[in-house]
Amino acid sequence: MKQLPGERRPLTAPERQALRERSEQLRQRARAIVAQSAALQAKHEEQRLRHEPQFDALGEVRARLCELVTDYTSVVRRLEIAPEGAVTLVKECVSDSIACLPVEAQSDLSDDVVWWTIESYFAA
Repeated sequence: MKQLPGERRPLTAPERQALRERSEQLRQRARAIVAQSAALQAKHEEQRLRHEPQFDALGEVRARLCELVTDYTSVVRRLEIAPEGAVTLVKECVSDSIACLPVEAQSDLSDDVVWWTIESYFAA
C-alpha cells in the first residue's frame, strides 16, 4: 500500500521504544536546564539587590554631572563660544577625570557628555 504525502506510517515496537527513551532523556535534560535557569535567576536577583544601591548612586552622580555640563555649557554659550568649542572645552574638562576608566566606559561617558553639551547648547 502506497503512503500518501503527510501520512504517517505506524511505528514499530522498537521505534516506539526508542522514541520513549529519547523522550525521557529530553525530559531529564529539560528539567536540568530549568533547574539551572532558576538557580541563575535567583543569583541574578540576589546580585541585583546587592548592587541596587550602587546603581542608584551612579544614576544620581550621572544626573549631577549632566546638570553641571548643562550649566557649564550655558556659560560657555553666553561667552559666545561656538558649539564646536563648547564640545572641546567640556571634553577636555572630563578627559583627565575619566582616564582611569576602561576604554569602553570612557567612550560611553564621553559620548554622553558630548550629547548633553550639544543638547544644552542648542536648548538655550
